[in-house]
Parts: sequence; C-alpha cells; structure tokens
Amino acid sequence: MITGSHERSSRFLDPVDFDNFHNTGQSTSGSGQVTWHTSGDLFTGSVQHSVAAYDVPHSLEQELAGQAQRQDLAQTLVTGTWQRIVSDRTVWQASAYWRGVIPSTRLNVRCR
Repeated sequence: MITGSHERSSRFLDPVDFDNFHNTGQSTSGSGQVTWHTSGDLFTGSVQHSVAAYDVPHSLEQELAGQAQRQDLAQTLVTGTWQRIVSDRTVWQASAYWRGVIPSTRLNVRCR
C-alpha cells in the first residue's frame, strides 16, 4: 500500500491576529507498507516521510519592522512487526519503531 498527501494554505497556522500577516505554508507526506504472510508468521513493515514548511505569523508591528520567521520540519518513521500464531489462544508479537525528526528554524529580522 502506498499513500501520499499535499496541502497548501494562506492561513496555515490560523493566528489570533485577524490581519493574517506572513502565514503561508505547506506540508507533504508519503508512506508505504508491505505485509507478508506465511503459514504461521505475519511480517509487516512501513515507512513514512513528511515535510512541512511554513511562515510564523506575526502582528502589524512585526510586519512593519520587516520580521520574517519561517519553520521547516522533516520527519521519517520506520516500523516493523512480526507475529507468530502459537495456538488458537496465543500469539507472539515483536515490534520495532524508529522516528527521526529534523527541525530547522530560519530567522530573518530586518529593522528599518
């Protein structure tokens, strides 16, 4: 199974300030899963990767001062599971999970 999504908005974080200064953003993700079954075992593995990039909203005073903050994030998730049917009442299971996150903030403040 393979899935994916993408979104873009000019009100990405929906700030309290109704003037909505500096508030565009987008996020994209994709994932895949593989399942393999034998007579007594079930193996499942999945991978997901997503990125988000968006402006940090601010007030009129910050807009007039030329403030421009942006946040970029990326994460990857990997999972693996093994199951064995021991009897009609017992199943053994072992699972592993890993997540990597890469945050990055760029601050560009220009004062007039």
